[in-house]
Amino acid sequence: MAEALFFRPQYELATNYLHDWFGLGVIEARRLGYEVVDLSGPEATLENLLDVLRSNEFSVLFMGGHGNPNTFTGQNSSIVLRACQNDEIMSGSLSYFLSCFVGQELLPSMISKSALSCVGFQTDFRFMVDTSYPILEDPLAEPFMATVFDHHSRILRGETIKQVWEGGIRTFDQWIAKLYPRPETIWSQVIGCLEHDRDGMIALGQQEAYAKRPAAVTWTPISTMVAPIVFGTLLALIA
Repeated sequence: MAEALFFRPQYELATNYLHDWFGLGVIEARRLGYEVVDLSGPEATLENLLDVLRSNEFSVLFMGGHGNPNTFTGQNSSIVLRACQNDEIMSGSLSYFLSCFVGQELLPSMISKSALSCVGFQTDFRFMVDTSYPILEDPLAEPFMATVFDHHSRILRGETIKQVWEGGIRTFDQWIAKLYPRPETIWSQVIGCLEHDRDGMIALGQQEAYAKRPAAVTWTPISTMVAPIVFGTLLALIA
């Protein structure tokens, strides 16, 4: 049975969004036939991660949380992974990290410790939000939610890491092109964040590696509709 792990803390604004975006990936993975282990909210800790890694062989690990160049954190900013300290626990894994700056030191260190391949970000991950909307209905956050879901879906459908990165860049570009004609100033800020995130996205390790998937896979994309603007906008960072 192909298994997928989702690690998604939830304790403040940025991780509330990350948690719900990763929840769409959980739904998609189950729809595609994966056996899912979901470390959600308070369960997103190093202790729980170690427990499930000892007892399961995962096709892919989706890791969300705050970070810096050498550290990835979980619930309440507790340290989960640190370069050259405990990152060997990711040996043999294929992973996706939504976490600021970890592509600078932590992910390369994981690859040097025999992690198979990973996708992540060398820069901070910036996104705009409108807190007057529910998270999954937030029009400003929608382009970022859709790109993260696109990355998840590509991996779950068995694309190679190289294809995931190339397709992910195209998805960023498609959103930038779609939003470019909009006259409101706020959308130029959204575009700036999308360009920043696109340019910070990297893929490391074996470029032809892919997630072992269930036998029958189909794909239905989430909506890419952009809703009207209202007040309450913020810039959020997964940092």
